[in-house]
Amino acid sequence: MYFEEVRQVWSEALKDKLFWGIGILTIALTILFFGNIATYLAFIESRPGCMLNDVLLDLLESKNMSVLIFMIIYCGAIVVIIFCLPCPWTFLFAAQIFLTLNLIRAVCMYFTPLEPSPDIIPLHDPLLLPIIYQQSTKLKDLFFSGHTATLAVYCIIFRKYVLWRRIFKLLTLVMAILLLFQHCHYTIDVIGAVPMAFFAYLSTKYVWKKTGLPFKKTLLQTKVKTLR
Repeated sequence: MYFEEVRQVWSEALKDKLFWGIGILTIALTILFFGNIATYLAFIESRPGCMLNDVLLDLLESKNMSVLIFMIIYCGAIVVIIFCLPCPWTFLFAAQIFLTLNLIRAVCMYFTPLEPSPDIIPLHDPLLLPIIYQQSTKLKDLFFSGHTATLAVYCIIFRKYVLWRRIFKLLTLVMAILLLFQHCHYTIDVIGAVPMAFFAYLSTKYVWKKTGLPFKKTLLQTKVKTLR
């Protein structure tokens, strides 16, 4: 029933020329951004930066939390995709939030050259390492934390669903703590990630409303009442 519903709503959405146009533009911008991000991150990695005096980080013994970090990120992504697929406009809007978030993060990294903590345990993303990072671990993509911001965006997507919103709020906090234990981010990186996620959402929302796009259609909807 779920896949039949997805097929029907996407068939209907793809009849809309506006949906097609925005979708193609989103895909093109995503390919353009991620097609050049490896070169940009190499530049970020090559610059000298400032090492922050982080009192909280100094109190935490560095531990490898990579497995938990990626389990949370990718399990959360699966949940988001499952809920968004029956809502094509929501799916498109969510994709644009994440693209906006990554653009904002790229700008922030440029203006905040930082050196990693000396006790850093590098994250080895099983999916992004060969694709985005080209098998080269990056240590200086620090401000702000993309992982924490991603969980915050999950919260925003489920803003009308109390249970899931609370779950993702808790997971956002857990993610921040795990990253600090890994010493792969400073405290300011994980704290700053949350307002940046909201800024990405508000920026995307502003563009949609300003250009007359159907923002009301982006509100996540589901017929499964027990998941509300």
